[in-house]
Amino acid sequence: MERDAALANESAARAIAEQELALVKKQAVNLTSLHASEMQSLRLSHDQEVARLQTAHHDQLEALKAQLVTQVAQQQPSPSVDARLHAENDQWKEHAAAVEALQAENALHMERISELEQLQAFHAQARETEVLALKAQ
Repeated sequence: MERDAALANESAARAIAEQELALVKKQAVNLTSLHASEMQSLRLSHDQEVARLQTAHHDQLEALKAQLVTQVAQQQPSPSVDARLHAENDQWKEHAAAVEALQAENALHMERISELEQLQAFHAQARETEVLALKAQ
């Protein structure tokens, strides 16, 4: 009887151990599932944060690019100002060429006047010589 009682106790202990093992296995499955859910949640949060940071970084880069474009545009003369300056420069060159042409024409007129004065002096001297020759006859 003692032996039967010991066997019954051993069977009961084995049944309890098997139940505990089954509970531990269930707990392990539940913990594994919980861990997988937490990891999935962390991955999702991480991916969302990475996407948010990438968007913020992209926006900052675009803002810096726009700022650089604005600064470069402010440092360089605008095409309309540049074109106006070129047109004014061309106009000044045309005026300078016209002044040079007028100065050359004026020099030619002065030379012609000098030649005419010399011719007039020659004619005056020739008349005087002719008058003297006529008087001498």
